[in-house]
Amino acid sequence: MKKMFLNWLYYVGSIYIITLIFAPNISKYFLVLGVIALIFMVIVNLVFARFFYNSSADHVNAKFVKNRYKLENKKCIVQYNPDRKIIISENLTSEQKREKRIFTIDKSDGADVSHCWYLICKMFDEYLDIDLLYAYFKKKYDIKLQFVSTLPEVKTVDITIQPPKSQAQEFFDINNIQKDSYKLDTPVENIDSEFVEMDEIAPASLIDINSASASQIASLPGINIVIAKKIVEFRNKNGEFKSEDEFLEIAQVKEIFIPKIRKKIQILKPKTTKKQKPNKGRIVDI
Repeated sequence: MKKMFLNWLYYVGSIYIITLIFAPNISKYFLVLGVIALIFMVIVNLVFARFFYNSSADHVNAKFVKNRYKLENKKCIVQYNPDRKIIISENLTSEQKREKRIFTIDKSDGADVSHCWYLICKMFDEYLDIDLLYAYFKKKYDIKLQFVSTLPEVKTVDITIQPPKSQAQEFFDINNIQKDSYKLDTPVENIDSEFVEMDEIAPASLIDINSASASQIASLPGINIVIAKKIVEFRNKNGEFKSEDEFLEIAQVKEIFIPKIRKKIQILKPKTTKKQKPNKGRIVDI
């Protein structure tokens, strides 16, 4: 409507200026006729065009028309509130467990809602979806795509189970509380002597670096699985390690980890198997 009005003013004004220059006597009459024609077009648009736009659903395939102001296919749903707004939402099935996309074309945003309804009815078919409609109207109006949750709300109930009072007293009796045997004047050195290293209590089994797997080597401090695999490849290619220093040199760990690693590794001597003497045949008297 606004675009048509501006175009009409542009044509009437251009012709009026031309007639004013070349035929000033009839320029006034032409201007009056142009204004009358413009008023007539506005009245026709307000009366007939609005009626034509609101009945646009009559031209849509009947299988997509739910009622006069609602269209629906397998991909989207369009609801029209005459001369106010159009709500376009995604048509999800029961198997599609996700948020529904929706956007609104509102008259308050400067949109000609009736004309938009006419355009939607004109293009509505089984292939039309919310993405096409959003891309089309986004170029003309400032609309925003929203996401609405369709999943049912899960209500959480806080259940607190408290034992009976008599049962609670069986576990805790305030009258039987005794004082701690620890004294405040205990010397500091005696306290420190009570703490023992965990390795001394339950020493872990040492890892034989010549037979350990990559995962076992990776359990050592400062060595990850990548370095462990490289160590195993080196051992398979060049033979067993002859000393712990050779192992640490190949591992290339930081100095802070070297003492810790030495406590957890060992080099076992390969087990030697006794050679069995060949069985000599014996003579049996028959």
